[in-house]
Formats: sequence, structure tokens, C-alpha cells
Amino acid sequence: MGAPGTSRSRTARARAVARFFVRQGLGSLLVRISLGLSAVIVLAAMSVAALVSSSHVPGELPTVALVPGVAARAIAWGGGILVAFALAQRAFHRDISDGVVSLLRARGLDPMYLWGRVGAAMALVGAPVVGGTLLVSVTAVLAATRTGDAWDAVRGGAAALVYSALFTAVLVPLSLAALGGRTRGGGYFFLLLFLVIPEMVSPLTRAFVPEEMTSIPHALQGLSHAMTVGHLDLRRTTGSVFFLTAVALTTLLYVRREAQRVRSEAR
Repeated sequence: MGAPGTSRSRTARARAVARFFVRQGLGSLLVRISLGLSAVIVLAAMSVAALVSSSHVPGELPTVALVPGVAARAIAWGGGILVAFALAQRAFHRDISDGVVSLLRARGLDPMYLWGRVGAAMALVGAPVVGGTLLVSVTAVLAATRTGDAWDAVRGGAAALVYSALFTAVLVPLSLAALGGRTRGGGYFFLLLFLVIPEMVSPLTRAFVPEEMTSIPHALQGLSHAMTVGHLDLRRTTGSVFFLTAVALTTLLYVRREAQRVRSEAR
């Protein structure tokens, strides 16, 4: 009888901590600038989706149906990744020096710390990335109804939304793992090692592993493409989802380790 109530109580406390970190994140100038950049990209993409002609590229979706995918990548790797980096930069050190960890411990919310920290980052990154992609996708579908291409626009929008959601789920913990407990130089070297270099050497590694499992950008793009071809490419979809899930879970475990390490060193 007590388990459901306990679960709801934990969820409510985690949400309260996440709301605190959301407010804290919105206080960052770089976060606000990055959100503003994302908004500009979203508005530009919505304008393109509303005005673009419905001409077809041979073998591809109608032009208007391609807009959500292009917009998703622009928002994600433009403003979205900047928001993730700004929120993650020495986050665990700041939470200790600013007294946030002590405050949460005093209020009995210490177990909710990581849930709140990661959840807030997911919300602040997902709002422009997933929310912005949704707005562009809806605009594209409405524009496509005038030319009979609505179904293709729905497919393109769905693939773009999956891309955006998985980008958020992977890049948020990766950013916290890289930047949350490290110096700026060490953090960006970590990102270079796990985000940039695998993409650079993918022409070599794809000889040994499937292309969609060579790097995070390739996995995201592979999944999006697999959903927009004439039929669902199950092999490519499964490979991309497996790779991205493994990356997300591994980095979440590393985030927990980094937070514990920073706390131990601060004592």
C-alpha cells in the first residue's frame, strides 16, 4: 500500500529539484543566448517550411518534407549543444561551492540531486531541440497539405523528432560526464575524444563495424535516414538505437561517478 505513495513522493521531490536547477540554468547568460540562437533557427526553419516549393528531388522526399530534418540538425548542433555545454561546465563543482549540495542535503533531498541535475538539463536542452523541431514539423505538414504531400511531411517530421529526442538523451549526459567535474580544457578534450575523433575516423572504422555505430553523429543520422526511406530499414534502425542507448547509459553511469568523485575531493 505504501509503495505507490512513496514512488509519487520521490517523483515529486525529483521534480522540485529539477525545477530548481532549471531556474538556476536560466540565470546563465550563455544559456539564454543559446536559447535565443535556437529560437532564431526555429523561426527561420518555420518560414522556410511555410514558403518552400514542393518540388521533388529524384528518389527523395518532397522538399518541404526535408525541412524538419535539416532544422532538427541545425537546432541540435547549433543552439542545443551550446545549452548542454553551458549547463554542464563544472556543474558539480559549482553546486558544491554555491552551497546547493549542502542545501539539498539539509532538506533531505540529496538522493534526488542527480535526478534533478540531469532532468533539468534534459528539459532545457529538449525545449529548443525537441520543441523547436515539433514546431517546424507541424508547419511543414500544414504547408504540405496544400500540395498533397502531407504524409511525406509527417514521415519527415517524425524522423526529425526522433533525431531530436535521441540527441537530447545522449548529449546531455555526455556533456555532464565531460564537463561536470573537469577543468574546461580536460572536459573539451573528453568531448574531442568521444564525439569528434570517432566521426573523423569513421571512414576507416566503418570497414569493421556498421556505419551507424561508428560515431554519435552517424548513429543519429543513420536512424533519421532509416525512417525516411521508402520502407523502414530495420537493421539500420536497430543498430543506431542500440549504439545510442549504450552511449547514453554508459555516460549516465559515468556522470554518477564524476559527481561522487567531486564530492569526495571537496571533503
